[in-house]
Amino acid sequence: MKLMNIGIILLLVFTLIGCQPEEYNKIPLIIYNMEDPYIKNFRDQILEDAEDLFEVISFDSKNSQIIQNEIIVEQLKKRPKAIIVNPVDRLGAYTIIEKAKEYDVPVVFFNREPLEEDLNSWSLSFYVGALDEQSVVIQANIIKNLFGNPENLSSLDLNGDNNIQTLILKGEQGHQAAEIRTVHVISELEDAGYHLDLLAIEVCNWNTDEAYNF
Repeated sequence: MKLMNIGIILLLVFTLIGCQPEEYNKIPLIIYNMEDPYIKNFRDQILEDAEDLFEVISFDSKNSQIIQNEIIVEQLKKRPKAIIVNPVDRLGAYTIIEKAKEYDVPVVFFNREPLEEDLNSWSLSFYVGALDEQSVVIQANIIKNLFGNPENLSSLDLNGDNNIQTLILKGEQGHQAAEIRTVHVISELEDAGYHLDLLAIEVCNWNTDEAYNF
């Protein structure tokens, strides 16, 4: 799914820049935080896959919306053909869109989806990402395959109480995808007849060490 998203991002950017002059062919890729291993891997894959299409230069916002805004304005002044943005805060996307609109530079968001009304405020602002509801179904199906019949769980039910003792390690507080997946994976399993014993929900900020320690 991640590779599909990267392919769509690159195809969309390639389409946007295809009719424009060749003077400045670098595409800024502005990441929210390079210390996030998933996002770093995402960035590396974009750079690798874009090699034969156009030159991508990446910037680290260091998890600061202020720093990100400064980077974006500086890059927009160079009049790139498009910019790719992984926003620090989805609610900050409106300001980014307004700036991109001011410079008439298309902007492609990924990973954190801006509010629909913000995206719709300009025809050259886009979001590429998987449907969060689809991710929920995938997660739930993995659990269903592991535990089998909800009325007679597999050998993974170690205490034999026919309940699934559950810890949910949530990516980030307030991240729309994390919130949707947290709520709906529970309802998806309960609707399928599974009995969950929810022990805790902990925010681990997409960090393996935080999740492991908890």
